[in-house]
Amino acid sequence: MKINPKREFLSLSFAIITAGFIMSLFVDKGDLVILLSGLHYPSTDIFFKYFTHLGSGFILLFLAIVFLFFSYRSSLMVVCISILQGIVVAFFKVALFPDAPRPATYFGNAVNLNFVEGVDILYWRSFPSGHTLTAFGVATLLAFSVKSTVLQMLLLTYAILVAISRIYLSHHFFVDTLVGALLGIFITLITYLIFDNSALLNHQILDKNLTDRFGLKLF
Repeated sequence: MKINPKREFLSLSFAIITAGFIMSLFVDKGDLVILLSGLHYPSTDIFFKYFTHLGSGFILLFLAIVFLFFSYRSSLMVVCISILQGIVVAFFKVALFPDAPRPATYFGNAVNLNFVEGVDILYWRSFPSGHTLTAFGVATLLAFSVKSTVLQMLLLTYAILVAISRIYLSHHFFVDTLVGALLGIFITLITYLIFDNSALLNHQILDKNLTDRFGLKLF
């Protein structure tokens, strides 16, 4: 039986997130923050300091521009995902949980956390992790666009490393990243299904791309 690569990626992602939620039931909220804070090394400090930016909103802007050269529909989908992610993150952080403490606030002087030089210390609006949400959304979208299982696993690894970076930098708790990952996948999945099944969004003009305008061929 032929395996659906989209289903395989989603199944593994949800299995990892589910395992994470189960694990969170048996550990205290800040245990993983303390654990990773004790594993700081110069090399990992540099790695996570920069790698965490791969979960910023600029990644979606970059993808939206790149996808213009493949199809306007793909680029529009990225824009819609970006807008939905922004709305969801703002709703949680501003409307629902504006006072959710970050690790620096939660522990105060009770625990000496190791912070990375050059990285701002954040204090509030911890829940959920916006960077993790973006990373898992990007990984899901790109995984749907490739057939290689190896590439899909690399995309999932990228998203997980962004999630780890948020805890390593003491910006988020484990549960923040779990919820962020779940929301990122769902937002992308729902948007993808709408674009894939909407007659309005399947208009032939959206099949064109930026190179068509100039009579060029990308490949």
